[in-house]
Amino acid sequence: MAQFPEVDVEILINNSWSDIVAQGFDFGVRPLGDVAQDMVAVPISGERAMCVVAAPDYLTRHGQPETPSELVQHRCIVPVFNAFNSIALIKTAALDGLGLTWLPHYAVADELASGALVELFSHECAVYPPMALYYPPNRHKTQAAEALIEWLKIEKVV
Repeated sequence: MAQFPEVDVEILINNSWSDIVAQGFDFGVRPLGDVAQDMVAVPISGERAMCVVAAPDYLTRHGQPETPSELVQHRCIVPVFNAFNSIALIKTAALDGLGLTWLPHYAVADELASGALVELFSHECAVYPPMALYYPPNRHKTQAAEALIEWLKIEKVV
């Protein structure tokens, strides 16, 4: 937006599956493998490493699980699409010592570096595919939309 201050951008963040055409959106963002084949997909991130994290205080109070199978004995903060679906809220709950959670590494990198969160099972890290901006191939794109697509290709926003 700093590069194109005359362009207005509206962003709706919703973790439910949406029909961007029916709802009148110019673009959508999904994991690359989940984009319908009849859409144009532009990768906008690299692969996304995930990690299980907890606050040191939580681990002091409840113990540290040694294997993933022990997670059933712990309070797990789990995202759900119709309620608790914000990475920021989930991270805050983990920082507050309310339980263990599963988040993208990039979302907790600073907290891991500072020691505010501890990574568990780092040797069993899952990696998700890149995210992609997608849109219908026959949709007329404005200059602003074209500029956004080109910028995302260069920047690889995560």
